[in-house]
Amino acid sequence: MGSTPLKYGDLKIQAQNLELRATRGRKRVVFVLPTLIAGGAERVLITLMNGLDRRRFSPELIVLNNTGPLGDWVAPDVPVHLLGNFRVSRGLVKLSSKLNELAPDIIVSTMAAMNYGVLMVKPFLKKKSQDHCARGRSAIIHRRKSESPLGG
Repeated sequence: MGSTPLKYGDLKIQAQNLELRATRGRKRVVFVLPTLIAGGAERVLITLMNGLDRRRFSPELIVLNNTGPLGDWVAPDVPVHLLGNFRVSRGLVKLSSKLNELAPDIIVSTMAAMNYGVLMVKPFLKKKSQDHCARGRSAIIHRRKSESPLGG
């Protein structure tokens, strides 16, 4: 008895199932940048993202404004989501929507405006279990979901 040939739709479903199995057990980490301008903060974040162990983490990048040459620095296996806004303050609704769609385990941001933007949209995210790591000029701030911002 021969097996029946697979149709395109069957192959597509098998590919999706393989992708789901490959990502199971890995933490989805979303990195958020305002632009891809060649600054130090952007390079640090992209270098960190590219260096993550793919057996443990599944990185993705959200960029509010696709201006700048650093898009070539992003590893080819990292999905890039371009929101098409020019300012953080005008991109918060789209950022919230994209974070809800991706449902990351960890959100990593850098630069004060972007850090504040992520903190502003967090109450509107459906998945309440994210950790947020914000890199500032002189410190790294990490808040776990179990920590109260008021210290209680």
